[in-house]
Amino acid sequence: LRSFFSEEDTAGTRIAAERATKLPRDSDNDIRGWPSSAQVWVRQARVTPEEVKAYGIAYSERLGRVIIPIYNGVDLIGWQARKVHDHDEGPKYYTKTIAPEKMMVFDHGRCGGDTIVLCEDVLSCIRIGRFLPAVAILGTEVSDYALSKLTKHRSHAIVYLDYDNRIVKKKSRVLKNRLELLMDSVTLVVNQPDPKTLTDTQLEILLRKYLST
Repeated sequence: LRSFFSEEDTAGTRIAAERATKLPRDSDNDIRGWPSSAQVWVRQARVTPEEVKAYGIAYSERLGRVIIPIYNGVDLIGWQARKVHDHDEGPKYYTKTIAPEKMMVFDHGRCGGDTIVLCEDVLSCIRIGRFLPAVAILGTEVSDYALSKLTKHRSHAIVYLDYDNRIVKKKSRVLKNRLELLMDSVTLVVNQPDPKTLTDTQLEILLRKYLST
């Protein structure tokens, strides 16, 4: 794994990097004990308590944020802390990791196949993964490592980012161009709602539409 330290770094720096892979000690993945704002954030995305536990999503009272762990195989390589309280003046997400280029979350979907859907965040990935293999790229940038992993044994990709501003639109097209060098076909989802806001029926219909184009 690539980390934030090099061979010349001090032992103290290495210890700090190792700590980045440990979840907050008070992480609680029983959604019933979370504050209402944290529960609302998950339920609005139509993610179930069972899925919360399956993905290890938790709430940290100390941080006042929902914690999303990121694994590479069985190794915890980092986590994201998502803002859920109005009084939190920090960024929507902040991330701790020792392997930034490997930060992505896969859901291999129920139906398999050679198509993969790229989305921005983990809750979107969970929702899309109910129908097709999906990967949360945790933003709009994709490392070469991530690109090689998500295109392996796949011939078609659907890029479904939030597409809510000019920068995301531009980066979506850049990502599409990169994928087209490695895959048979790439479809860009445009002018569609955030997948988390759709019902399962609506989401399945939309995905099937882009799957057939």
